Amino acid sequence: MANVRRGNLGHAERLLAQLREGYLLELPSRCGEIENLVLSFDRRDRGEVFDEIFRHVHSIKGSAGTHGLHLIGGICHHFEDHLKIMDGQFDKIDRRFIDVCLAYLDCIRTAVSLFEKGGETLPLENELEQLRQRFLKNNLAGLLVSSSSYITMLCQQTMGDLPVKLTTVEDGFVALERLLQQKYDFIITDKELKYLNGVALTLAIRASDAMNRDTHIIMLTSKMSVDFPADLQPNQILPKNTDLSHALVDAVGAIFNGK
Repeated sequence: MANVRRGNLGHAERLLAQLREGYLLELPSRCGEIENLVLSFDRRDRGEVFDEIFRHVHSIKGSAGTHGLHLIGGICHHFEDHLKIMDGQFDKIDRRFIDVCLAYLDCIRTAVSLFEKGGETLPLENELEQLRQRFLKNNLAGLLVSSSSYITMLCQQTMGDLPVKLTTVEDGFVALERLLQQKYDFIITDKELKYLNGVALTLAIRASDAMNRDTHIIMLTSKMSVDFPADLQPNQILPKNTDLSHALVDAVGAIFNGK
């Protein structure tokens, strides 16, 4: 019976490897399709082209996660964030926006080659960081994790006049996936979240070797008595009260000034 189980496991592993290989083989042609769409912004309805590009990138990201290709998933996260800055503002699409889209497609192609040949990923990771800085200009990249529509609205309004590009997610597991793949300058997390609470999220990031291990974390909570090991705690714990908006401005402003 044990041999049968091992045989079934081996068959499953081979099947997964074949699916992963097939995914990598088709990625360059999918990148070509997206590239043609990016270059058609001036010839077709921009909203229609934008939606089609976003669907393609989101699909590639989802499949990358399924196959454990986290580098490609991280590139797609960056690509999606770049696309979102023009969502609903299609008249502002310019050559710079298009060039950055093409640069992300080149990163995906490079990642495919690295996975096929077993090359070193550090140069590509450095290139992604340069693209991130190009996307941010002089702004900070922040991740807001909250299941509360009120807290999300409050934070977005508070950050509105600050030099910040804020990405929002509702789910602690989704946030953890992003934090393992994409660099942020600060994290604001609610203590109470869907599926993975803010305490568990903070502990997971602090205890990891991921790029956001030392990222500034601000936790929002209605109960200030939150216990953390000394070396795994958030940088700040802010109470959810009438002064929260001002406290957030001071906290993020201090991060920017200290960058």
